[in-house]
Amino acid sequence: MIYKAYLSQSLTLKLLEPAILSVLDNEADFETVFALMTDDNNKVAWRSAWLCEKISERRPTLFQSTHFSALIDLSLSTKNGSVRRLALSMLTNLKISEIPVDLLNACYEWMSSDKYPVAVQALSLGLLYHFCTLEPELKPELSAYLENFETENLSPGMKAMRRNIMKQLNIK
Repeated sequence: MIYKAYLSQSLTLKLLEPAILSVLDNEADFETVFALMTDDNNKVAWRSAWLCEKISERRPTLFQSTHFSALIDLSLSTKNGSVRRLALSMLTNLKISEIPVDLLNACYEWMSSDKYPVAVQALSLGLLYHFCTLEPELKPELSAYLENFETENLSPGMKAMRRNIMKQLNIK
């Protein structure tokens, strides 16, 4: 499959499925698709990120530490909000086992600023909670942050996520 051409067209999840299956059947193609997340064409980049996110759900073993580093760098550097959201979603799916300080700090910024999409805010909060499971010493900081978080401008989904994370932080 010629992935760049395929990802250049308008896609639905149903139309993305053949590309997902192609990568899963030909794992060597994964590197090609993964590299397209930084393509100059924003649509190709986010469709490639979408494809990689679906692959991360079905076959997380394709992702190695170099991919984790690239996803972290991409989430920190991209100007494309959709690519950032999908990179964070992949990091969430893959349960990264290290805490990059730059990503930790960025997650606090993304979570607390309404200039970022709600999905980026929610995924950032989810990653911060995951980091707390890796390093329990981070729990008091996140708990204090969430307790003092301004909630009046939060979306209903973000309010619910904040509430659920606070419950989990107090239970464990």
